[in-house]
Amino acid sequence: MVQRTPAVVVSVRSSEELQAALRIGSEHALPIVTRGSGHCMSGQGLAEGALVIDMKGLCGVQIDAERRSGWLSGGATWHQVTNAAFTHGLMPVGLTTIVDTTVGGTLSVGGVGGESFRTGAQVDQVLELDVATIDGKITRCSGAQNKELFDAVRAGVGQCGVIVAARYPLRQAKAQLRSYTLACPDGRALVADMQTISRDARVDFMFGAMIWNAQRGWQVLLLLGKEHDDPSELNDSALLSGLHSQLELVRADSPQWQLDGRPGHPFIRLFEEPTSHCDDEDALHRPWVDHLCEPQAAAELISTVMSGPMVAARARTSGVVLGIAPHPKRAPLLQPHTHGPLILLGLSPEASDAQLQDALAYVRRHNEHGAAIGGKRYMSGFMEGWTESEWSSHFGKAWPWFRAMRNRVDPQGLLNNAHIRWH
Repeated sequence: MVQRTPAVVVSVRSSEELQAALRIGSEHALPIVTRGSGHCMSGQGLAEGALVIDMKGLCGVQIDAERRSGWLSGGATWHQVTNAAFTHGLMPVGLTTIVDTTVGGTLSVGGVGGESFRTGAQVDQVLELDVATIDGKITRCSGAQNKELFDAVRAGVGQCGVIVAARYPLRQAKAQLRSYTLACPDGRALVADMQTISRDARVDFMFGAMIWNAQRGWQVLLLLGKEHDDPSELNDSALLSGLHSQLELVRADSPQWQLDGRPGHPFIRLFEEPTSHCDDEDALHRPWVDHLCEPQAAAELISTVMSGPMVAARARTSGVVLGIAPHPKRAPLLQPHTHGPLILLGLSPEASDAQLQDALAYVRRHNEHGAAIGGKRYMSGFMEGWTESEWSSHFGKAWPWFRAMRNRVDPQGLLNNAHIRWH
């Protein structure tokens, strides 16, 4: 969907190589783009004529089991981190849904998953960061040290620096997880049940799912997960009490993390899972769009999606609904207009080449409606043509400070400049 040709691609394997690449790009006034797993929809990991820094070789993981934290290189994937942590019976706090994304990538956007309803986003949890700026310097920052840089790179879309490494908290993990799949009557019931569960934290994982196809229409599901070392620890009736979603479709016990180093349950996934549902033989496009909303606005947005026109007669559309808990260290750039609980609603039509323009029109309609009711975009999805006024509205009161930080640390405007329009 987005094609750009860089001038050069540099694969870095150490902080020194990263510093050298930044200095060379700066000296030659080349646009510089950092790329992790490329899990983005609008070409954020590419720029025309740019120096693209491939971060995947910078992938060291050091686990401190005693302190329950780890120093994680920016190019390490959460899959690699979890493999290392689980050998100590630990897992990252607030693990992302898709674990083949990189540490630096998710911390530059937000980092959300099935645990976020009780942990907040990953940018709220990170303890310290080592950040490389355009001049090649590396600065350690945290909520207590170099706080401005810390706040500018957490959910800052790589505009003010490159995350070299992060000290991130780990939690004790039980061996097994029981998952429950419940049918919801509608989207408002789904949001209400998610709020109920968020208040008493009766489960460890949670997300909502929306699936549409021409034969069955919309299906709304609530997926819950509870960790255990022994099934006798669990009380199913208490766990599911008081919910609108009473019809249990599936109950399953699975390992928390499998012996082959892969996720053991549906709340954590890998890229390579097959998801083809299109009758055409050509490749599928999935131009997803995500909004962060307050719960009432999220319920309205879901209802509008379910009652509105679809993409095309044969195009399958799926959605994910995640809760994000308020956090005292909430990153100011993630959702700058509220400090309360959030709901992330993501929609992803699966479209063939012939259906792509219809799918993009569908995504644009959803984007416009989400913005109209106060929803804020999550930065990995499909975005196009935003002007400075739209970016200013998105970041709200944080925009003048963010722009000033950008001008201070990158006066030439070279770093990751293919996404946000500053002028």
